[in-house]
Amino acid sequence: MPRIKLTILVLIGVMTCSLFCPSRLAWAAGTKAKSGKKTASTGNAKMERLVKYYIRTYSDYLQSKDWKTRAMAVISISKIGDPRVTDILLEMMNDTFTPQTKPASIAAVRSRNKFLTVSKRPYLIVFTAKKRKKQPPSTEIPMQSSGHSFVKILAWEALHARALSLTAEQRKRWEEGTVELAKKKQFRGAMRLSMINLLTPQGPTVANRQIYNDLFKRTNSMYPRDMPVINSMRTTFGLWQSSDIARSMIKKFQTHHNSICRGDYILRGMKTDIPAMQTWFDEGSTAMYIKTVRAWDEWLRNTTFTPPKPGSIKPYKGTSTLLDPPLEIKDPGDRKWRKDLEIGEFKIRRLDVTFVVDSTGTMREVVNWIRRDIKKILRAFKMVCPKTRIGVVFYRDRDKKSQFVVQVHPLTPNASLLVRILSKASVRGGGDKPEAVYDGLYAAIHKQKWARGDETHKVIILAGDAPPHKETMGKIETL
Repeated sequence: MPRIKLTILVLIGVMTCSLFCPSRLAWAAGTKAKSGKKTASTGNAKMERLVKYYIRTYSDYLQSKDWKTRAMAVISISKIGDPRVTDILLEMMNDTFTPQTKPASIAAVRSRNKFLTVSKRPYLIVFTAKKRKKQPPSTEIPMQSSGHSFVKILAWEALHARALSLTAEQRKRWEEGTVELAKKKQFRGAMRLSMINLLTPQGPTVANRQIYNDLFKRTNSMYPRDMPVINSMRTTFGLWQSSDIARSMIKKFQTHHNSICRGDYILRGMKTDIPAMQTWFDEGSTAMYIKTVRAWDEWLRNTTFTPPKPGSIKPYKGTSTLLDPPLEIKDPGDRKWRKDLEIGEFKIRRLDVTFVVDSTGTMREVVNWIRRDIKKILRAFKMVCPKTRIGVVFYRDRDKKSQFVVQVHPLTPNASLLVRILSKASVRGGGDKPEAVYDGLYAAIHKQKWARGDETHKVIILAGDAPPHKETMGKIETL
């Protein structure tokens, strides 16, 4: 079997951004600096011509009915540090994108880009769609098309990456768009943290209270990934001091016991003398819940809330941790534009993914995360490639405490089967620092039944918290 490169799978945007990356176009645009001095006006003219070319070219892709093409175009155009690009991203986020020209045909784009080649290698990759039945021409993007929401969130994150350079008007539009996306529950994972931090300076408006209450419903203090969001919600509540939010939260205590723990924690964002709910732990969980609810109910009746004055909360100054900040094109002839993030055409016909997971005692939280989210993971992969299979290899160590060294679960497209496999997985053993990482990787490469053919992309995702044994490092490098 041919070698399989170990690949770290990242956000779809990072996987695909280079497909339309302006980096490869700038060098190919024939703007290499000639010998001798250039006037400032000549350099500015070349940069302006390049930016206008990008905007015109990417406008074609931003009108595509294929959400993946639009997503790639959003990420690519976001690399350009220009106010006009910022306006386009705002329009993409708010569903108001109105290009100046109609989308060009594939033939027209090819014809336009014939001159964009050097050394016989094209640096703009044009994608052809599968042949379909003829339909009336339309430039409208279906609002409910698959992945449409993802494109809007991607545009939001691209704006987040350039947040510090937004004008006052652009930031206002960004924040207004954030409210609309949040009301539709579009933010997931770590993006919820950025969202609540961005909305906090606005204060407890009617819309923000609605968003806050909904976010409270969709968090859980038992999930480590939710705790940064809950911590931020606690800070926000302390700044807002909203009686409506407090009342809504305490009301949920009556019917949703699992909300008491995080609610008790968040409400302490305001100063209070109420004992921590753990104070009554020895009296039993029922008594602890009842006394906690009564204490907060009494606190609500006797507390005076002081909402913040407009402008009293410092504005959010964070930026994206997912996308890089945009680059200003100062030298169109710089070779970095040519070699930045060059990969082949984004076209995955089959995708096989194997998780190689350390299942010793210290990995309990990670195994629980995979068990809980495996359906979501498979669904996300299938958005990129419908013919996706996922397999799992568990590994431990070669010692008496471990019941096995490796367990191989075959690749399958069946999400329900994966859930059943993971539900039976146990986490135990280990104790010493190095684990049988080599055995896990070897089993994934040589014992999984990978699909054959060049059209299959094979990915291994290694999840562990301990290094391999030193004597196996050389073997791992040669796998």
